[in-house]
Amino acid sequence: MNGVPGGMNANDESSGADCDASAGRCLLPSGRIRILHLITSLEFGGAEITLEKVCRLMDHDRYLQTVVSLTAATPLSAAIERAGVQVHYLNMKKNLMIVGAFWRLLKIVRRERPDIIQSWLYHADLLATIARRICSVKYLLWNVRCSNMDLTRYNKMTSAVRRCLPALSQAVDCAVVNSGAGERFHKGLGYRPRRWKRIENGFDCGRFKPDNGRGKMLRARWGIAEQVPVVGVVARNDPMKGYPVLLQAIDGVIAVMPDTKFVLIGNGVERLHHDAVVSLPPQEDIAACYTAFDVFCLPSLFGEGFSNVIGEAMACGVPVVATDVGDNAWLVGDTGWTVPPGDAASLARGLVQALSDLSVERKQAARNRIAGTFHLDHMISAYQDLYEDIVAL
Repeated sequence: MNGVPGGMNANDESSGADCDASAGRCLLPSGRIRILHLITSLEFGGAEITLEKVCRLMDHDRYLQTVVSLTAATPLSAAIERAGVQVHYLNMKKNLMIVGAFWRLLKIVRRERPDIIQSWLYHADLLATIARRICSVKYLLWNVRCSNMDLTRYNKMTSAVRRCLPALSQAVDCAVVNSGAGERFHKGLGYRPRRWKRIENGFDCGRFKPDNGRGKMLRARWGIAEQVPVVGVVARNDPMKGYPVLLQAIDGVIAVMPDTKFVLIGNGVERLHHDAVVSLPPQEDIAACYTAFDVFCLPSLFGEGFSNVIGEAMACGVPVVATDVGDNAWLVGDTGWTVPPGDAASLARGLVQALSDLSVERKQAARNRIAGTFHLDHMISAYQDLYEDIVAL
């Protein structure tokens, strides 16, 4: 994983692979596999953060990666560029701009001539499938990141896009999923790719780790006394995240533990009002924020696949209370609590139980589960193995 980013000129070829039996993989004439990642946006989110990890940590001597975002540049896209991976922006702001954005995408694909197009999220899956056919790209992979998304709560275009995907999925060489719940849900929708591959999210346990000193400093900055119980939530204000249910649950917690504070971090959380709430915009050093929490909560109603924020909190030794959505229960295991989605009373009871059981053993169990089963190295190796398998077909 310690390769050095490098360029490749327009005369390099990427077809006619030869098999190197001693290396156990197929080598392209260039010696590198060209991968074009197409993603709906590069705002901070689970899929986007995972893509940044893949771009930064895969072997740059073996994989030449390019990223295309349907929308504009963001701080996360700047991090990808700093890793030596070129990012293109289609700057699509409205659905009516899709024709122009797609034309620019075709020009990029023809210029980059990838061996693999790897798309991330529904809109990118649709455009990648069409672009692959027009540009004769050999391999197409989709990356399915969610489970039972309730699209009635979002714009109609997203629903229309997803209705198209089951029929198109038969042309997909592999659908990557990060959760068993996501695979089951999309199979139920009629997805029929040639292959499914489950790659669970991985976490950097060197970055995400317990640190009482940093936690105390942040609490002081937020105006929260050291002895006050703190529940943290890291999630944008979105219908799937269940904030209205959380606000109801807060009343139940305060009735039992009146000093408890809830720190909400994410886009749009400033619109949520409660005396016990401290609202913060997305934080650059989110790893430090977890260390200031006694308990982490994710109150999602639907749609989760494999939650990054749950894994990050656990890696920092923070016990979790989450709703039983997607693979949350599998991820938390017996280190925390899962409750039914949409049930404010159950969520409140779970939070009270968690705040009453802040043992060193429970905190260490949460971290050990991530470090032992969901380490970042496992995820990167799984992506590299998948790409090797695909080009060897």
